[in-house]
Order: sequence, then structure tokens, then C-alpha cells
Amino acid sequence: MSNLRDTIEIDSELKRREKGIAELRKSRRERRLEVKRIQGTNSLPDIPLQQTLPMLKQENVSEAIDLITTHLFYSKFSDVYYVYNCIDLIFVHLQGSEEVVFKILKLLTNIASVDGSFDYLLKVDHTFIIRNLLLSQNSDIRTQTAWYLSNIILDSDCVYPVFKQMGLLDSLQTGLKLYYQDIGYCQKIGFLIGAIAKYCDESNTECSIKSDNMEVELTQKTNQITTVDFKQSISPTNSIYEDIFPLLSILYPRIETINTTYFILSMLSQLEITFKKLVKSIPTLYKTISSGLNSKSQWTRNYCIAICVSISDFNQKYMTRLMQQSDFFRNLSQTVYLSSPSLFVDLCYVCSNMIAMNQSVTPVLLQVNLVQRMIQKLSNFDFSENTDSIIDIKIEFGWFYLNVLSTSPIHQISLIISNNLTFKALTIMAECLIQNSKEFISTFIDSVTNIITELLHDDSELAKNFIDLLEESGVTENLHKIEYSSDEHTIALNNYFYVIDHNNHLEDK
Repeated sequence: MSNLRDTIEIDSELKRREKGIAELRKSRRERRLEVKRIQGTNSLPDIPLQQTLPMLKQENVSEAIDLITTHLFYSKFSDVYYVYNCIDLIFVHLQGSEEVVFKILKLLTNIASVDGSFDYLLKVDHTFIIRNLLLSQNSDIRTQTAWYLSNIILDSDCVYPVFKQMGLLDSLQTGLKLYYQDIGYCQKIGFLIGAIAKYCDESNTECSIKSDNMEVELTQKTNQITTVDFKQSISPTNSIYEDIFPLLSILYPRIETINTTYFILSMLSQLEITFKKLVKSIPTLYKTISSGLNSKSQWTRNYCIAICVSISDFNQKYMTRLMQQSDFFRNLSQTVYLSSPSLFVDLCYVCSNMIAMNQSVTPVLLQVNLVQRMIQKLSNFDFSENTDSIIDIKIEFGWFYLNVLSTSPIHQISLIISNNLTFKALTIMAECLIQNSKEFISTFIDSVTNIITELLHDDSELAKNFIDLLEESGVTENLHKIEYSSDEHTIALNNYFYVIDHNNHLEDK
């Protein structure tokens, strides 16, 4: 009875672990956008809103806005609901002086960064903001307006349709043409368009059916069910994509200067249907993505990797065409040097998918030193912390390095084992075994067992070195610790230890 209970507990733990990993991977494919706030100032006192909000009805509106903005930062927006009750009064002053208007827009930008704020902000008509302030002759005002609109659109998918009815698309097109030379403004407009593109998903993909000449064929009733055959073809369209592509076409020629254009591309690359349209509409798209990986801008690199994450899950032909770009692998390798923890995880994910698509990718990754740089990069992370970020790194690096080992020819395996970086990589793999999925552990055991078996046949001394590395790095020890409920995994583990014991037996002779 005890064994049965232990088996159930092991199964439950493995399922929980795999569910967590699935969630991590799902969230990586989603573009988690954080709205941006404007930092407050410490030069003003923190005065309660009960005292400053009534000042909006007096002449000192500019001072009131400053004090309200300052307090919200001090309070971390915990009492922003008091401001919600005065939103209409704040909007009235958008007809005031440029100084007051600019301060109000900054305040509204911060308010719009609070989750759920759209519900209160949309109670006030935004037509004046969209048709006038977004096109203001004052650069600061029009740029800040774009920032505010981005934040509120990111707060809910119901905001954009309202703004569209108020003429947002026309204003954006006019603004991009009228203020073509204002880089800061165009950058913010690019982010605003990207915020709209966030909602370019299945829920916005509609099927348009023309009613002209539609043929309906009724078949004979069978069991009281009538089959209706529509001969009319149905073509899928995406309304949001069609809305923003004309705007993207204005920004794309200046993508190196207006790098938020990459952000728009990353948003539109979340769905295969929209990425397919991008490929057809922009002949230089793959070259642009590949070149962007080598950009000096961190944001540009991040956006390009985000695109790679998305399309590596699509039909293989898209990633294959990207890999065919002459500088793709070299630029991808360069990206490792400047990668943040989240970008490093994305790189591991993309490379794992590429190897899964085509095993011949592995020698190329080794040739451009990407594998070596990935291992070196591990030194930048503190693995003593068990944060979600570190767990994510262990999981995705584990899959990446396992795929490298599994697909490398035996002569390259020899070079990998001889590299002094291998011990570091295997140390992370040892920890990865504890926190990864059942699928990973099974694949790891089978792959390493096969490698040892091949090495014993070709080079027993190298096989011994590899086994020593597995033991010294903690891999073998952690495999001892793992419990399995299924016979399949027990057999795989027994095979692993059998090969190691066989090697030890040969040494004793």
C-alpha cells in the first residue's frame, strides 16, 4: 500500500512540474508588455489627495497636477481611485496652456499604467486628444499623447475599437507624414502601433463571406439531420492587421532610425497567419530580422529574438528561410554577449527549436562559437538563487545543451568533451535534472547512454573522461536521487548505470 501511495505522489509531482514548465514556455511565446511610467520628483512634498484634488477647481491647476503626480508615486498608486473620481475635471484642463496640458498628459500616462484604469479613463471622450493633441504643433505634447494612448490601449483590448471610431488611424497616418523628422515622436508612434498590434490575434481574425452568387446545396435528410454544403469560398482576414499595415509601411523604410518598428514586427509575428502576410508584403523581412540581431540597440535585439521565438514554433519553412540569411548565425552568436537573463532563455529556446527542425544546425552553432558563448554566459547568473528566472534558465539551457549533445557527430562530441567549458555546462545540467520535466530526464538519460556506448566503442579513454565529468558535475548523483513511477524510466536509468558499471569493469581488468 505504501508503494502505491509513493507511486501516486511521484506521478503527481511530475505532473505539477511539467505543468509549470508548460506555463513558462507559454508565457515566453506571449508578448508580456509592461506599460511605462514617468518617474516622479522628490523635490515636492507628499500631500494627501484630499487636499490637492480640490485645487483642480481653483486657478493653481499646474501646482495641483504636480502635487497629485508626486503623491501617486509616493503612494505607489495605492489610492489612485480618488483620482478616478475627478477624471472629468482633469480632462477639462486639456484646453489650457501648453504647460498645463503637458503636465496633465504625463499624469494621465501614469494613471493609464495602473491595471483596470481604462474603465475610468474611457468614461471621458478622447476625440480631442486623438484628433488635436496627437497632432499638436508642440513636440512634447504630441509625443506625450502617443505615450498615454499606448498605455491605455495596453490595458484592455476594448480600448482600440473605441479609439478607432474616434479617428485614431487617420491621426496616426497624418502625424507620421506631418512630423516625419521628429524621431522621438515617431518612436512613440511606433510603440503605439505595436500596442495595437498586440491584439492582432485569433479573436480578431474574422472570416469574410461575400453573399453574391452563394450556392447552397441541401442533401437528403438522414436521421432528421440536414447537411448544408456551402460552395462559397471563405477567406480569412485580420482587421487589425489591415488597419496598421499602412502605418507600418510608412515606418519600415526608417527601421534603423525608428527601432520601435521592430516592436511592431514582433507583435505581428505572434500569429503564423499575420507573419505569412508580412513575408509576402515585405521582401526584405528576413534580412531585416537577421541584421537587427547585431544591432547596438538592446531593444532592437530583444524585438528580433522575440520574432525568432514566435516563428520557431511556426511551419519549418519560415525559420529555414531565416537561417539561410548569410549573417544570421554569426549575428545570433554575437547576441549572446549582451543578453539579459530573459533574452538568454529565449536564445536557448530558439536554438533548441532550430536543432529539432534540422540536426545539421548543431555543427554550425559550434562553428560560430554560439554553444561556447552560451556556456560562458552561465557565469553571469547566480544559480544559488532559486528564482523563476533562474529556474527558467536551467530548464531551457538544459534542453538546448541536451539537443547539442544528442545531434553532434561522435567526432564533435569528442571536441565538446575535451573543452574545459563542458564541466560548467554539465553542472547546470545536473541541477536541471532536478527541476525539469519527465520528458527531459528520459531524453537526457537515453542520449547520454548512447554517447557513452559510442565512445566506449571508438575511444575508451574519452568515454572514461566523459563518465568522470558526469560524476564530478553531479549528474550521476542527481540521477540516483530521481524516483520514477513507470517501468520505462526505471529501465532507461538502469541502462545508464549498466553502461557506467561496464566501463568500470573494463578498467578493473
